[in-house]
Amino acid sequence: MGRRTQRVRYRYRPRTSAKSQVLADFLVELPTKAITNKDPNSTWLLHVDGSSSKQGYGIGIRLTSPSREILEQSFRLKFQALNNEAEYEALIAGLRLAHGLKIRNIHAYCDSQLVAKYSGEYEARDERMEAYLKLVQNLSQDFDSFALTRIPRSENMQADALAALASSSDPGLKRIIPVEFIEHPSIGPPVIINLIQDDNEDENAVKSEETLEQNEYGCDAPWLEAIRAYIIDGKLPPEKWAARKVGTQAARYVTVDGEIYKWKFSGPLMTCLEGHKARKVMEEVHAGSCGNHSGVKIKRHGYYWPTMIGDCEKFTRKCEKCQRHAPTIRQPAEELSSITSPYPFMRWDMDIVASSQVQTKTLPAGPHRFLFKMGRSRIIRKSTPTYPQCNGQAETINKTVLDGLKKRLDEKKGRWAEELEGVLWSHRTTPRRGTGETPFALVYGTECMIPAEVEFPGIRRRLLPEREEINNAMLLDNLDLVNEQRDRALTRIQNYQHAAAKYYNSNVRNRRFHLGDLVLRKVFQNTAERNAGKLGANWEGPYKIIKVVRPGS
Repeated sequence: MGRRTQRVRYRYRPRTSAKSQVLADFLVELPTKAITNKDPNSTWLLHVDGSSSKQGYGIGIRLTSPSREILEQSFRLKFQALNNEAEYEALIAGLRLAHGLKIRNIHAYCDSQLVAKYSGEYEARDERMEAYLKLVQNLSQDFDSFALTRIPRSENMQADALAALASSSDPGLKRIIPVEFIEHPSIGPPVIINLIQDDNEDENAVKSEETLEQNEYGCDAPWLEAIRAYIIDGKLPPEKWAARKVGTQAARYVTVDGEIYKWKFSGPLMTCLEGHKARKVMEEVHAGSCGNHSGVKIKRHGYYWPTMIGDCEKFTRKCEKCQRHAPTIRQPAEELSSITSPYPFMRWDMDIVASSQVQTKTLPAGPHRFLFKMGRSRIIRKSTPTYPQCNGQAETINKTVLDGLKKRLDEKKGRWAEELEGVLWSHRTTPRRGTGETPFALVYGTECMIPAEVEFPGIRRRLLPEREEINNAMLLDNLDLVNEQRDRALTRIQNYQHAAAKYYNSNVRNRRFHLGDLVLRKVFQNTAERNAGKLGANWEGPYKIIKVVRPGS
């Protein structure tokens, strides 16, 4: 090696520094002419698209230079966004990227309706869309020329693929598409405020909770003040439309002995209630001495306030006894799933296990028949076959009476005999859904008075007792006309039965539970209350959902 070096005469010199050499190599590989845009007035093309799905929200950007160089990028939104909001975020991110690259002329393409909104053909439907539109207009002013064109979805497939975090470019071309995150919406960054709790804040919180509890129902609002002031004193609100509204509403109200009553289209006057009076009437009718945890009959007994139906439904839904003693849900939660036999003549066996105490039945269980199969015996219990239709009606009445008894008894189930009379009376004075009438009205032709009218008398209790002879004559007239009322009730119950049959034949109720939901579980034999029997609760809990195995489970 040494001989050959001497022959060619090579000379070795050490390098002092490599910094200048690196810069020189870089200029050789990428000269200045290649970096500088040859035509500064050339137009760049921007394709954007947004994607919104259950898995997440993303946007895609595809920027094309005049020399057909492509820059692609995807963003994943860390906040929930609608389809239009995702489209706006994609356009805003693309404009910001172009502005960062010092691009002066740009032509944007998208496949959404925001083009029509930008051009002014359509208006923004809400404040968020209007804020997005203003932001796009402000960003477009940073360019010398900006155009926005709507194209078909088939021509925007690359940006659509980027929005779905996938590239639709040539698979042989190796490159990396950066995927970054957008923390917050472009139109409203969050404002972080440090709060210092005051010592008196707990007291104010307690007062606010009490106020919310007091104004929980619509009857808590003083809705009668404006009507009373107009009818008695002739005063109207200063606002034009408010005064017109009060004048129109007051036409259906009248005063009797200083009390406000509302004209009823189908009968006598109705007593107007508000505040604690309405609450007390709801409690008495729902769970009082003659209540059966049903607030539907308040209107039938001559009481009124504007939100009466909604308040009664809300009061009933909040009743703990109504929830725990609610009927067992027997409707299917999912659609029918068919199972095909894997081979001919294969069958599935079903074992139905249930307990029945024969001694609790009114009638004896008839002769026992024993079936022996594989050494195991089964007892078949039968009811009397004389008139099965009557048996079904008796079971329905027993179910209604037991349902009323369970809601009246707490831990002392032996008091059911004392509460039976009140339950039967509440059943007779509650309108039936099928007939639209109460059993009492179908027997005597008129409605009875409830205990709530003793403390808060209606119009008939105020005036009719002073004219006993007219009252007795009206009762006799109602007895003469009760047959027509019964015929109408018979027609209504027939229509109701047809509608119920149609509903039952195609009845599927989907029930889906999510993580964190509080639910009640059906009471089983091992978790039932001891010595409660038929008077025990049907549901227990509440339990918290910590895992969902499958839909419907």
